[in-house]
Amino acid sequence: MKKVLPLIFVLLTLMSCNNPVSTSLENKSPDGKTLISIKADKENPLMPFTVNMNVKSGDIPEGGLQFEIGAKVLDDSNVKFDWSDNQTCVISFTQGDGDVRKFDLKVSDSNVLLQEAKKP
Repeated sequence: MKKVLPLIFVLLTLMSCNNPVSTSLENKSPDGKTLISIKADKENPLMPFTVNMNVKSGDIPEGGLQFEIGAKVLDDSNVKFDWSDNQTCVISFTQGDGDVRKFDLKVSDSNVLLQEAKKP
């Protein structure tokens, strides 16, 4: 058994090496005035992503959040941007276990509000 555990660890590590450990995504509001930037990194392929999500809109100071997402990759397949208008967006992250984390973005003339949506 002692010889099998290191072999299993090596195989799992090799299988997960195809997944990126760094990624970035951007999305603009329909009018192009607000930009959501997502930069995500993980220490190794088996760890969750540390996500930095920032929002820039006109001359308003940039707002942002940092959080972790457990997924093999972060791309258009599991990160969705749902703009209801030029000032309101729901950003959804589907994690590897199927759990969806949602973040609400609201932009006004004077500020940016970005926060995790409350679960029902």
